[in-house]
Amino acid sequence: MPERISLGLIRLLGLMPLRLLAPLGKGFGMLIYWLAWERRRVVRTNLRLCFPQMQDKDREKLSRRHFRVFDEPYWSTASCGGERRNGFAD
Repeated sequence: MPERISLGLIRLLGLMPLRLLAPLGKGFGMLIYWLAWERRRVVRTNLRLCFPQMQDKDREKLSRRHFRVFDEPYWSTASCGGERRNGFAD
């Protein structure tokens, strides 16, 4: 049942133009940033280990950017919508 809901949501999103999906995706990414505190902690730790010379505020900006764009491929894939577009079928 959850799969059907997810697929329905993806199909619904597929009807939306990309110019509307991009802000939705960024907003969703920021929602994940605030709700997925454990993932946020992992990202911060990884950035601190990989970029020790970077200032904390710059790492925090990079962390937020990561969450804004990490789901971008999913949102742009949703724009395909699973419909017959450009010769592709379900």
